[in-house]
Amino acid sequence: MKFKVKSDFVQNSIKPYELVRQSCAKRAGSLAHLSIDQEAVVRFSEKIANLPRDIVGTVDADMFYLHDDPSMRIYYVLIADSINFGSGWFPLLKKTDGKSGAVSLAIALSKYCKINSIPSPHELRSLTIDDVATIFDQDPRGEVGQLLDLYRVGLFQLGDFLIERFDGNVMYLLEEANSSAAKFISLISTIPFFNDVAIEGGVVTYFYKRAQITASDIALVSKDDLATFEDLDRLTIFADNVLPNLLRVEGVLRYSEDLNQRIASQELFAPGSSQEVELRAATVVACEQIVENLQNNHQVTISPRELDQLLWTMGREKVYKDSPRHRCRCTYY
Repeated sequence: MKFKVKSDFVQNSIKPYELVRQSCAKRAGSLAHLSIDQEAVVRFSEKIANLPRDIVGTVDADMFYLHDDPSMRIYYVLIADSINFGSGWFPLLKKTDGKSGAVSLAIALSKYCKINSIPSPHELRSLTIDDVATIFDQDPRGEVGQLLDLYRVGLFQLGDFLIERFDGNVMYLLEEANSSAAKFISLISTIPFFNDVAIEGGVVTYFYKRAQITASDIALVSKDDLATFEDLDRLTIFADNVLPNLLRVEGVLRYSEDLNQRIASQELFAPGSSQEVELRAATVVACEQIVENLQNNHQVTISPRELDQLLWTMGREKVYKDSPRHRCRCTYY
């Protein structure tokens, strides 16, 4: 399979994170199933301004295998983020010591790679579903097997991309990105499972959640400046199902009665459906407003990606985890 850069970036010369901003703002301008409470944005911004932000810019050692070789550390991030999805299946997973589904999978991957070495791009292309089940310590039967097979495909796609485009060398990918997160995202989003775009009623909404978070994660683990992106602060937040739930608990997002009922009943949302797209688009827009409020009213300089790290960590607290979040079985979050 030959990969090509998407025409959105080539023809329009619009940076991918700006496509996210613009399309989410447009979609949030006609919300039917929820709303953004502007007074709550102000209140929540004040709460954030008074919180410690020592977590921002740090790496969770449970979530990443920090290999001694800087290039392998970056390659590991690509592998980890190529399967950084599956929240719709997480309630079914076998978890580690009460950890969340995402953290349990990250710990399992890190442990496997430390013991057995990190699979090469060629090895990624030859993994079976049983191999993937072994890596993540999960039962490949039943519904969880659906997720494991998607992980197999996601890992195959990454290996194929690196081999076909960059001779299997992650440093060639970074060289082509040329210190630009925008270029890196445009390259990696040619991988099908990274191409996080929703088309609903002929309207296109861009999210690029995992493509953006991969750029951010690479920067976090590149302690020796092996990989530097000059435009990291232009990334948006990484829209998933943790952040909208946190914003709902804080009153920033107000859901319709129907939306609340669907979530409470644990009904699965179809990827790209109206409510699912609105949840993610409104979260992007609300977080942009929070960043602006923090900067203008509290003299707190924080980028959207840094706010995302802070909010995602907050979202693991009991007060938010006890509140049901929307579930969607897709390859984006």
